[in-house]
Amino acid sequence: MLELLGKYLAEHYWGDLASVAGILIVLLGFLITIWNVVRTKRAVEAANKAVAMIKDQLSTIDTLKELTDVIGAMDEIQRLHREKVWRILPDRYLSVTRSLIDIKTSHSSMTLDQQRTLQGAIQEFVTLKGSMESAIADGEENLDVPRVNAVVTRRANDVTKILVQIRDSLTE
Repeated sequence: MLELLGKYLAEHYWGDLASVAGILIVLLGFLITIWNVVRTKRAVEAANKAVAMIKDQLSTIDTLKELTDVIGAMDEIQRLHREKVWRILPDRYLSVTRSLIDIKTSHSSMTLDQQRTLQGAIQEFVTLKGSMESAIADGEENLDVPRVNAVVTRRANDVTKILVQIRDSLTE
């Protein structure tokens, strides 16, 4: 019976047709596989781009938090000036300075103008620290509080402007 079937198929070229159909099916399967690989590659690229964007936004949000903390520390410094708590002020100046340095160096998309503004604030707080250290060492703890607080207020306002600029860039 199988011999008869084999003979019939050989005489009517069914074997050749089956081979051609098999090749076509294999080629179709191969093309579908290539198409799926290309689609997967595009999906991975889109996912990587989305992850990079989210990382950038999280970094920006972290910078906003750090800027907010620095502004709060500057407000505390002003209160300490008014209360004439001189001995802890050098540490507060140093803390603000270090925070500003960290912000300036870690936020890669900060503009040159923003970096310059932060650098000016850094220099101002380094100067305040040095002056306060000298005044404490010399026993001259009289400080022109309104003048010094005006400097701190100006720098806090500068940092607030940067905060607003960065925050607004998140919504664009």
